[in-house]
Amino acid sequence: MSKISKLERIIVEQPGLTEVELARALYGPTGYAQLINPLCRTLIRRGLAVRLGKGYNEPFRYYPVEALDPDAPRPRIDKI
Repeated sequence: MSKISKLERIIVEQPGLTEVELARALYGPTGYAQLINPLCRTLIRRGLAVRLGKGYNEPFRYYPVEALDPDAPRPRIDKI
């Protein structure tokens, strides 16, 4: 399973995690935000996740699109 697929699964199973929390879930205790940021941005660009929050004092949190809009169509990955 690719890292992007694992990350998507984590976001679906545990919506609302920050980048640091996602990095630690994917890479273990040595994970940090900079490792996960490009993967998170890829999921957002593909329409598979959304990022809420303002950053800094209110960290960005990641959610599957379905958590906010259950009727949202899922894009076909092979077309992206």
